[in-house]
Formats: sequence, structure tokens, C-alpha cells
Amino acid sequence: MSRKWERQKFMIAVSRGGGKVEPMLVDGWVCHPFAVDKRYHDGPGSTVAWCITHLPTGYGVKHVKGRRALAQKVADDLARACNWNFTDPLGSKGIARFVRPVFENFDPDVFADSDDVFAAAQARPDAKDTPQ
Repeated sequence: MSRKWERQKFMIAVSRGGGKVEPMLVDGWVCHPFAVDKRYHDGPGSTVAWCITHLPTGYGVKHVKGRRALAQKVADDLARACNWNFTDPLGSKGIARFVRPVFENFDPDVFADSDDVFAAAQARPDAKDTPQ
């Protein structure tokens, strides 16, 4: 069964430094429990990529390069992999064994980040929002 993605605003968690995390409203595509939006990924080989966000926490799960449809496919596969109903980021601790096989089904070059990610976005006051 195909999952339906809809364009809408949603909240992400943004790290402001010093352990402080604040919500920020962004525009993207939503299909619970995930959303995808295009943003700057500040890491090795910094690039603009689609960020898959876990909606109940606002934390980013993975950054996908390329087309939005690919990021949505990764998110759809993640949604089927395990229970994502937790609302505390600490709830992600037990999911690695379910999430890693999903990532391994894709070419590693599609990901902007090389390791498993579950983190608040880093605040970038100079970055422009570029939802697509």
C-alpha cells in the first residue's frame, strides 16, 4: 500500500549550541511519522540534501541527496521497519538494528551523512530555506 505525502509545515528540532534545542517551523512534505524538507547539510562534503525528520521528536534521521521521491522512499521503508511512536529522542536508542538494514538497501552514495543519524538540526543563521 502506497503512503500519501502532503505538502505542509512542520516543526523540527534545532540545536542552538550549549545543549539548547529549540523548535523551528519549516515547509516540506509530510507522511507520518516522517517529513522531508530540503536543507543545507553541514558535514563532510557539505551539500543541500533532503532531510528525513521524525515528526514526534522533530529530530533528523538521515539526509538524502538527489530527488525528493528518493528521500520519501527511504522514509517509507523506515516507517515499515519498526515502531516510531516514541516522542522522546532517547526512544531512538533501540531502533538501530531495524534502521541499518533499511539504509543498506540503498546505494551509500545517496546519503549525505555516512553514519546513522538521529539529531537536532544545527542552527545556521546564514542558510536560506529552500523547500522544493
